[in-house]
Amino acid sequence: MQHKYAGRLTIIFAVFFCALVFGIFWPPTRLFTPGLSFGERLNLIAGIDIRGGTSLLYEIKAVAGSPPDLAAQVAAVLRARVDPDGVKGLIWVPQGATRLEVRMPLKGDTNAAREARKELADARSALDATDIRLSEIDALASMKEPAARAAEIDRLAGDSALRKKLLNDIAAQMDIMASTGATDASFEAKERYLAAEAELARLRDKMEATNLTAHEWEAMLDSDRVAADKLGRAEDKNAIDKQKGEHDEKLKESRSRLPDSASRSAALDAFLSRYDHYVKFKGTLDDSEDLKRMLRGSGVLEFHIVPDSDIDEAQYASMAKRLLEKGPTPLPNDIYRWYPADQDNLFKNRRSVQFDNKRWVLLYAVEKDPATGRPVALLRKQGGEQWGLKHAGEGSE
Repeated sequence: MQHKYAGRLTIIFAVFFCALVFGIFWPPTRLFTPGLSFGERLNLIAGIDIRGGTSLLYEIKAVAGSPPDLAAQVAAVLRARVDPDGVKGLIWVPQGATRLEVRMPLKGDTNAAREARKELADARSALDATDIRLSEIDALASMKEPAARAAEIDRLAGDSALRKKLLNDIAAQMDIMASTGATDASFEAKERYLAAEAELARLRDKMEATNLTAHEWEAMLDSDRVAADKLGRAEDKNAIDKQKGEHDEKLKESRSRLPDSASRSAALDAFLSRYDHYVKFKGTLDDSEDLKRMLRGSGVLEFHIVPDSDIDEAQYASMAKRLLEKGPTPLPNDIYRWYPADQDNLFKNRRSVQFDNKRWVLLYAVEKDPATGRPVALLRKQGGEQWGLKHAGEGSE
């Protein structure tokens, strides 16, 4: 009996060919993306032996009783700290129990990534320069010369008539407090002083509300980008449209903080443009020194105290609201800071907040509370007294 396999072979070859083409050329837009090498357009990633790069070999100091897979465990810990999302292209190779090799393939876009990072830093500084610090406002009280004070108000206000009016009102309340004096014994003088003090506090808050911290915006953009990527993979159009609408509302709210300032609007536009460009390179390492610094910092122990009884409900609720709306990026003079709980069992009896698919706990972030002078964080610093963990184990009371 004669069998004809031509049709079957044709189907098998066609399936194999399609799989090969889709595996190499998917997504097809990659073929027409400017700036990519031929290998990148074919989705071929060369190893360190072909492309070049850096290989760092670390020797782990083991103690008696260390597990045979110590290097693999250390690699897992370092990977979680240095490259948790797996976007830096690092290769972790345990060699035996006590040696770990970290490979960093050379990237063709290293110079472009460095330039994009610099441009974003410049745009970040330019945006921060449009803010007014409270110390600059307080300095107006010491300016007795009207011309000098007027010139400083013009400098701080820039092209914003709204800020100029606020600054003039602030200066007026400062003058009332200075002329009245907190120690004036008369009832009317005390009333004027207290009223001016309350109005000054209100005006300072109103002025601070016009500020737009670049780090705050960058944290929000990072969070929105991660959320958009997840929704894009899920292909949930309704959720994508909702998330985009929320993002646009945040941008609208940011612009409304200082609507009459063209310089602020230009600085924000430049920052958003530089951020969009930088995202293409976000997570890349410029050279081996960057990697060494990251690995070196990953071995530093840091202890923080949980402020259970030191923070009231209103403060905690305020910090939780800020985390959900603006992300975990700390602000200057913050006493507390949000930290991700890598292991749920370590904080199972502590208050926490869910954000960006992680569990966050609020801990002290400074060495001393500026108000009380109490130590609130223990840090091992370079050049300080050397200390280390002598023993750890389970126990009961």
